[in-house]
Amino acid sequence: MDPISLPEQPHGPYPRPPRGLFIGFDQRSTMLHGGLHGVKLGAFDRRTIDWLCHWCDTPTFLVVLGLVERARHAGPHPQQAEQGGRRC
Repeated sequence: MDPISLPEQPHGPYPRPPRGLFIGFDQRSTMLHGGLHGVKLGAFDRRTIDWLCHWCDTPTFLVVLGLVERARHAGPHPQQAEQGGRRC
């Protein structure tokens, strides 16, 4: 599998529901799996991702995708370990 590159700017944050064209299941699935590239997924994780891609509306999907992408862009925060926290 080819490595997925992160977008220059992740989706969001959104002060109100994002607007735009409808995004179909195949494109949603590709986008979300790209954001989750390298994350170990179990069978129920994959089933939940499929459900999300099929059943939520486009604005809700874009918010979830934005959360995943922004968390990945933020990366690990080593200062948390120094303060007694745990790594994300």
